[in-house]
Amino acid sequence: MKTQVDAVAEAMRRNGGFATLRYLYENALKIEDVKWKTRTPFASMRRIVQKSDLFFKVKPGLWALSECRDRLPQDIRAMMQNPDDRTTQGAELSHSYYQGLALELGHLKGHQTYVPAQDGNRLCAGRPLKEIADTTSIPAFTYDRVLRSVRMIDAIWFNSRGFPASVIEIEHTTDFRGAFEKFSELVDFRVDMIAVGHSARRRQFEDVLGRTLYEPLRTHVRFMDYEHLATLHSSTLSLAEVEENT
Repeated sequence: MKTQVDAVAEAMRRNGGFATLRYLYENALKIEDVKWKTRTPFASMRRIVQKSDLFFKVKPGLWALSECRDRLPQDIRAMMQNPDDRTTQGAELSHSYYQGLALELGHLKGHQTYVPAQDGNRLCAGRPLKEIADTTSIPAFTYDRVLRSVRMIDAIWFNSRGFPASVIEIEHTTDFRGAFEKFSELVDFRVDMIAVGHSARRRQFEDVLGRTLYEPLRTHVRFMDYEHLATLHSSTLSLAEVEENT
């Protein structure tokens, strides 16, 4: 009989040697001849990848098999080889990875998710963003002049009435001003505005937001670091697991 660790490792092997937590949640339980003996197997999977030397973290929420380190897909290896993401390739791959996490999180929260059409073929852990988002066509919820700007936002969550509930910009290398300019178009809406970036960039976020130009945004926009985004993503999946078992 296989162990739980065996199941997680086999799920990763079947995915090319790596997996997001969501992929593990959806596929590790399908591995045959494994007894989980728990009502919360998702939590067990997180502990396994975090504690076992068989696995290593590529990005928050993205794990890989140590045995496959040299055989991982090119996009995954590029993120590993450029830890500071100073190359164009590394920056773009990291940006689209977190963009995908934001889209998945919105979907898990029951929203319709949108990604700009020009980003649709970018990859999040090997999966095109257009396959993660519900749509690449922005709902016509307001004036065309506003839509022309906000349709460029990295990820938007729409509520059941077709209005934006949250707008999210991944600020991986840029200086937040572009995000704030897009967000400014939505100050008259009741919408959560989130700038996502590395934790080390929080001070820069605060400095730019402190400029007089962006004063109308200060009660609308907040900063979220990558680890927090990944934690929200995995905890929301875990909550769904608990709800299914109650």
